[in-house]
Amino acid sequence: MKYKRKPENEEMMAVYEFFKKYRNHITSLLVIIAVAILAVNFYSSSKIRNEKISADKLFEINKAFQTGDDDTVISKGSEYVDKYSGYDSAGDMLILTARSYMRKNDTDKAISVLEKNMSAASNETFRFSVLNLLGGLYMDKWLKDKNADLAEKAGDYYLKAATADRELHKDRTLYYAGNCYIQAGKTEKAKKTLKPLYDRSKELEYKLREQVKFLYENIN
Repeated sequence: MKYKRKPENEEMMAVYEFFKKYRNHITSLLVIIAVAILAVNFYSSSKIRNEKISADKLFEINKAFQTGDDDTVISKGSEYVDKYSGYDSAGDMLILTARSYMRKNDTDKAISVLEKNMSAASNETFRFSVLNLLGGLYMDKWLKDKNADLAEKAGDYYLKAATADRELHKDRTLYYAGNCYIQAGKTEKAKKTLKPLYDRSKELEYKLREQVKFLYENIN
């Protein structure tokens, strides 16, 4: 009679057989995991490095803006915004670039660079700043051309800015939006925008409260 020897540790033998059978698959999986870890580490270090570089570029652009060197702000700012889009510094550089165009009385270029790069950063402060600036710029164009479409577009941007703001400037921005709609002849949009402010006018600071009441009560 022959007796088959029973392994002392059946679980270990089963694990061994499993690894032996699938060793190529396991090796490939480990290589993939290792490559993924290296890729993540490289991406993280690259992101940190680019974030630091973009902060340095913002310092450069801000220095040029403070000294009134608008040509440098415009030429280098646009380049840096494209290169470092996605970082908060890129958003700040975009605002400075638009303001330099504004100082040169080039409203169209200021509008163009803002509308083209509205996704340069993702934080709410940046979004409010861009939308608020665009509202003001379109109203500047309306003051010159008296084109109702420009005033309505300004109102639309102010309305979007109000939804992006963290309650700091929301009421004032809604008032601007309502005023723009009135200038555009869009009375229904003006009423809809101003009514929430009018209904809680007692909560508003005095000057804004009086402005809202006057505007709403005189909509024709």
